Amino acid sequence: MRKRLLSILTALTLCLTLLPTAAFAAATIPDVWDGSTAAKLTGSGTSEDDPFLISTGAELKLLAENSRILDFGSCYVKLTNDIILNDGTFEKDGSFTKNGEGSPSEPKAWLPAGKATWHIDGNGHYISGLYIKLNEDRIGLFSYTDNGGYVKDLTIKNSYVYSARSDTRVGVFAGTSFRTSFINCVGENNIVATNGCKYTAGVVGWAEEGSFSGIHTSGSISGNNVLGGIAGRTMDTTFKNCWNETNIDNEKATIRQSGGIAGMASSASFYNCANLGYLHGGSRVGGIVGEANNVKVKNCYGLSDIADTGRDWWTDNGKWRYFYYTGTLVGTEGSMVSFSYAQDGYERNDYGENGVVPHFTGKGDLGGGDEGELLDALNGNLYKMEGEPGLNEWVRTGDGYPLPIGGSFVDSSKYYDIWLDGVRVGERNAADILENGLAAYDDSTKTLYLHDGLTITNGDAAENSLLLANGDLNLCIDGTVRFISNMNIGSGASVIDLGIDVGGGEALRIYTPEGKSATVSVIANNPSYGLDLSSLTLDGNVSMSVRTNLSPCFAFCNTFTLTSPQAMLDAVNLGGGFAMLNVFSSINLPSMNAQKFYEGSADTLTRVDSFTTQKEVEGQDTPKYFMYPHIRIAPEVSEAYDSLPASLEVSMETANDEASLKTWAETQLASADCFESVDISGVVSATAGTFANPGGTNGSFTASVTVLKNDIRLTKAIPGVITATAYTAPEIITTFRVGTVNGTSGIFEEKSGNTFTCGEEIVFAVTYTSNDTAVKGLTGTVTCFDKTKDLTWSEDNSCYLSPVEASSCFTCPMAADYTASYTIDGTGEYEQKAGNLSLTVKGLTLKASDFTFSPPSDLVYDGNAKTASLQFNGNPELSVTPVVKYCLNGSSVSEAKEAGVYTVKLDVGASSYYKPVTDLSDSSWTFTIVKPSATIDLLPNANDLTYNGLPQELVTPGSSAGGTLRYSTSENGSYASSIPTGTAAGDYIVYWYVQGDDAHSDSDKQHIEVKIKAKNLNSSDVSTDQITAQTYSGNDLTPEPRVKDGGICLSVGHDYTLAYENNKFVGTAAVKITGIGNYTGEITTNFTIIPKQLTALDFSGITVTKIYDSTTEAGTLTGTVGFNGKVSTDDIFIKAIPSVYADEKVGQNKHVTLTLSLEGGDSENYTLAKEDATYEFTAASITKADGRVTAPEQVDQLRYNGKMQTLVTGGSSTTGEIQYRLGESGTYGTALPQAKDAGSYTVYYKVVGDSNHKDVEEKFVTAEIKATELTVTAKDKNAYIGGKTPDLSKPELNKDYTVDGLIGEDHLTKEPILAYDPAAPDMTKIGEAAKIIANGADAGSNYSITYAAGKLILSRRSSSSGSVTYPVNVPDKTENGSVTVSPKNASKGSTVTITVKPDSGYVLETISVTDKNGNDLKLTDKGNGKYTFTMPTSKVEVKATFMEDNSVLNFFYDVPNDAYYYEAVKWAAENGITGGVGNSLFAPNRPCTRAQIVTFLWRAVGSPEPKNMSNFSDVPADSYYAKAVAWAVENGITTGTGDGKFSPDATCTRAQSVTFLFRASKASANGAPAFSDVAATAYYAEAVKWATDNGITNGIGDNLFGSDNDCTRAQIVTFLYRMYQEN
Repeated sequence: MRKRLLSILTALTLCLTLLPTAAFAAATIPDVWDGSTAAKLTGSGTSEDDPFLISTGAELKLLAENSRILDFGSCYVKLTNDIILNDGTFEKDGSFTKNGEGSPSEPKAWLPAGKATWHIDGNGHYISGLYIKLNEDRIGLFSYTDNGGYVKDLTIKNSYVYSARSDTRVGVFAGTSFRTSFINCVGENNIVATNGCKYTAGVVGWAEEGSFSGIHTSGSISGNNVLGGIAGRTMDTTFKNCWNETNIDNEKATIRQSGGIAGMASSASFYNCANLGYLHGGSRVGGIVGEANNVKVKNCYGLSDIADTGRDWWTDNGKWRYFYYTGTLVGTEGSMVSFSYAQDGYERNDYGENGVVPHFTGKGDLGGGDEGELLDALNGNLYKMEGEPGLNEWVRTGDGYPLPIGGSFVDSSKYYDIWLDGVRVGERNAADILENGLAAYDDSTKTLYLHDGLTITNGDAAENSLLLANGDLNLCIDGTVRFISNMNIGSGASVIDLGIDVGGGEALRIYTPEGKSATVSVIANNPSYGLDLSSLTLDGNVSMSVRTNLSPCFAFCNTFTLTSPQAMLDAVNLGGGFAMLNVFSSINLPSMNAQKFYEGSADTLTRVDSFTTQKEVEGQDTPKYFMYPHIRIAPEVSEAYDSLPASLEVSMETANDEASLKTWAETQLASADCFESVDISGVVSATAGTFANPGGTNGSFTASVTVLKNDIRLTKAIPGVITATAYTAPEIITTFRVGTVNGTSGIFEEKSGNTFTCGEEIVFAVTYTSNDTAVKGLTGTVTCFDKTKDLTWSEDNSCYLSPVEASSCFTCPMAADYTASYTIDGTGEYEQKAGNLSLTVKGLTLKASDFTFSPPSDLVYDGNAKTASLQFNGNPELSVTPVVKYCLNGSSVSEAKEAGVYTVKLDVGASSYYKPVTDLSDSSWTFTIVKPSATIDLLPNANDLTYNGLPQELVTPGSSAGGTLRYSTSENGSYASSIPTGTAAGDYIVYWYVQGDDAHSDSDKQHIEVKIKAKNLNSSDVSTDQITAQTYSGNDLTPEPRVKDGGICLSVGHDYTLAYENNKFVGTAAVKITGIGNYTGEITTNFTIIPKQLTALDFSGITVTKIYDSTTEAGTLTGTVGFNGKVSTDDIFIKAIPSVYADEKVGQNKHVTLTLSLEGGDSENYTLAKEDATYEFTAASITKADGRVTAPEQVDQLRYNGKMQTLVTGGSSTTGEIQYRLGESGTYGTALPQAKDAGSYTVYYKVVGDSNHKDVEEKFVTAEIKATELTVTAKDKNAYIGGKTPDLSKPELNKDYTVDGLIGEDHLTKEPILAYDPAAPDMTKIGEAAKIIANGADAGSNYSITYAAGKLILSRRSSSSGSVTYPVNVPDKTENGSVTVSPKNASKGSTVTITVKPDSGYVLETISVTDKNGNDLKLTDKGNGKYTFTMPTSKVEVKATFMEDNSVLNFFYDVPNDAYYYEAVKWAAENGITGGVGNSLFAPNRPCTRAQIVTFLWRAVGSPEPKNMSNFSDVPADSYYAKAVAWAVENGITTGTGDGKFSPDATCTRAQSVTFLFRASKASANGAPAFSDVAATAYYAEAVKWATDNGITNGIGDNLFGSDNDCTRAQIVTFLYRMYQEN
């Protein structure tokens, strides 16, 4: 087949190729289709594995064109990218505006693809901007999808489809589909408009033997035949999980169908569908299906505004009867509707009344519940769908409406048969009978425990009830349990049956565990009863719902008992029968609410005293008997009663007596539901706490609270407690300190550690505070050292002291540890306080200074002992007996005898005043017994040494004749005859002396300073390794270099130290190596610190947005870029600079490039990965700008002229379409409102914002058409002297009077009355005998009438010798000018001259001369306002009118001659600079655009031909302003607005306007302008100065120029006029 197709292509010489290519590109941002056709396609289109791959509009067009001329058969297509065919907005009339443009343009049209078995995989992509306008028989993206194909995962949006062919099938996706499946497809914001087409829909016009699953449509559909949101007409088709939001308007009045999902359906099924769009018009209208035949509608709902405007009809006994079929789900019958919602809105009326379904605006209108109940009901119904596959669960969306978009429904309920007698439950006593613990049975109490979430439905045994027992039964339920019977369980059987025979049941009690509530649903989707038992008790918070389809809800139940106000029974027979087969013989209610119960639907409860088994329901086409018992005992007031608190508690400070308690209780309970009043009784007031009874005594009371609702009043006694205020004792704090008193200041100074020495004066201090306030005037004592002294208040110290006088201070006689105590005596107000503290008194310590030392007088060695003396200098009364000891060269000796140095030490025993002391000594307590010294022969000398790592002798050897030289490196160390050596570099001291022989004493010790010089690190054999680069960490970086001396590694801290510079931040760091110890000198090595790389960049906190400004300039970025790797204390952040937008249009998720850089005080220490230097940000947005409008103005001086006249000048808006309406009842449109008759008018206007701007709200302007002035002139009458006065009783037009000013076919509605003044003229004198007065005429409200008098002129009868003269009549007054004639009476054939003179500002408009019969006489224009004519044989009437000297402005209604811009507009019009804005209007106050202003300027200089056209992307070559813009660029007047754009539609400000003129003038200006709003540095300052210097503008007043104000059309032509005409 494919080979045949290719051969056909070759034969037709088509330049198309359908050959596979090697690869296919990933999805990219789509370009807008340019209307072209691709040369070839990728893929063969023969299978799902090798489909045609479509990524552009050109490829899609190639596919469509080929399919229209070739037989594709079965064809597979897959989209690999989004496709935009037209980028803009369609209106309902088909007009199209490109995004970013202000005026409509022609979109690129689409021809539908041909017939094929299409397998279309949208692959999650969209096609936008589809535009079809043609009259073929099948219209859509594809004309026909045939046998066995599918369309899946495809969205078509923002499209427009139109046709006017009568037999056409129209759909956005396809005109016709046969055995085609549509899966997960969306039609978004599409407009479908047809006229006469047969079937019209949002997806497929005609669908047969196919399926629709997961389809969603929105937008609008209009037409006048069969209309459907998804399918127009469908047969043998299934719809699942579909919903419609399209608004549908059917304009046809008779037998036309409209449906939210399908207009007409035969043998079709609708599962899980919803309609949310409105449906208006037609005569068979339904939210799901308009007209249905053998159709199933299951688990669907409608929420919409539905109304028909047409009607069906037929004759009834010769009388036409009209019927309207309108329903929220189905318009006409012939269908099965089950488990669905809002069908209660169905109405069908006749005899001329339109069918209107109530407009459900809230979720609560559907099925009697709020959205939660509706959602639960829709999902609950999925259990009833008999295993229908492919249904989704319902999910509530953000606006609250459920949609079938959840996961695929899987019935996961446990199906259990809970039979009590002989089956399952009865076999397992007190055991868990289900594997998941949802039910258990206790035979001892006859209690069945059912747990939350259990669904009980039919199992294997269909003939048994779901709950069957031959005896009383208790049901304990702790949540929601459902009994659902879907099978026929036998004749007369019940879902819950407590007896063998019908009516022979036992008692059923349903209750809950403590603190729980229960909801029990019994549903019989078959002919079964709901319950058969003798009595039913709902005990506690139990709600029971019973629903049956055919049989009553209760077969038998004699006694019904409710024990709680929260209990409720709701039973409905959905099949139209009785809810109860018998009447409850008794109803037991809790005694506290025994008055009332309710019946009715769940939404509308009515309180009754009894109820019947059946109830007629109004509003059905035939009466039906339904029973809706909804039994609940005074629910509102009972719930209010239960909501009252169990007890009350109030503090005695708030209320403590009956009156205050009542006021308090009323305040506390005022907001309680149904609160009526409260009474207080049994008040026992509380008493506050005291010192004796700190807690006080609580009080009590009883509050009797009454609630009232629907005349039911309940009173609840609530016990109350009044809490007593406890006694709060003051906080007493005392302190006890010990110290001394400063003798100078008298201030107590606390002793650190409470430690003293013997003989020291001691003072005690006590503070006593109550609640942080010192208390004076108390008495007390302090006891210490066996002495007691009084405490006395010291004002200077703010405390009590003992003692106060220094002479009586405590003193301690001997060293020891002591305890001191105090007592503050109590008073009636303050409690007694006592306490103690410990203190230490230490003995005195003897010092060397306490003794005087005397050495022995003879210190030459003589073999005898020497004696030193020590004399005690202290108190002679104290017993001190020292023991003197000697030490020779550090060793104790018994006596000082041998030669040497002696040290004297002293021991003193303990006493009560002094501490014992041992080895007391002083540096002065020494003496020396000496021998003769030996002499030295050769002195040792220091060697010159440098560190080499080996031991070296420090000095040269010396010699002595009187002994032996001994050496040491420590003065007090051991000495040896060998010479000391040193290895380490450093300073050494070599001590030496001569050890005397027996005849000599040792010589004095001497020393030699020796230095082993340190080795210099700069030596050639010392080397340093290079340090590797370090990464910045925020801390000082201290890598250690390796230093070697030859082959030996030196040690840091031992051989050298390291000092770092610039070693924290990025850059070059230095390490200074300084020798220590054995080394000296410095060497420096460097290392590099490189930036730390930031990672894990996070852009989730970034927004980029701006308000639309007609440019692609970058938006404002807010938020911060997150990242990892920063040192916590560093000042570093990532600065992101957004690029310009790809386009200037308003929108979300726009793409910009963020250029990233590092900022902050520490930014130089970090870096970004190369790939992180930019970021492609796809969540940028441009929001709509505020709309702007230049208001229309009333057209001045409108007068009635018999024609429709434009009332206002055209307003303008560069941000959208300005629309007008006339009066409150007018309809908005773009045309300027017009009116004909005189009167006052209100013109409303608004701006419908374009895609980039917000709407401008409605405003108005008033206009007036004045009445036209009408002149009724009495015509002159002639008579002869002595003759009769002419008869005026029946005046005739043009004979007796004239009417000037009537327009067109208008005429007087009432003739004038003519009369003479005086009434009886004097007929005896030649000349004017009387005036002829006219009045009483009427011409309607469009005219105001003035009257002109005529004259009765007498003359003599002519004689044969004289000629007759006739009067030349002129008006007494002519507006806006004067008319004179000469002569005023003339004979036949004579020449009469007329002189006309207009007033200033006026010119002659018309001039005429008529004879007595109204015939015009020929006038000859003599120039200079002179005209002549030849006198006929009768009187003549001369008339002239004058008009404003508007010249070419005669057609500008909105330019009055007294306007400041009058001359300027006149000049501009005469010189071809402007021709106005149309409709004879100039629009002086409309803002001037950039295109207009350069065009005005160009024309003002003669419209010179530019050398080259401009390159601005937004200046089309064929635009009226193209040459003007090119000329302005050439002459340096403008360079555009940036990004290659001129912005022709942008409004020009006054500053920009004078700048254009200034640049055009090639002039210059000096100095600053005098306006306060023009800064000297402003780009337009020089231009404003030039304009004011040359009289072109004087500003707008108040010393303002109005730089940023819009420049109006009147202002710019005035500027130009003053620039080119006046100057």
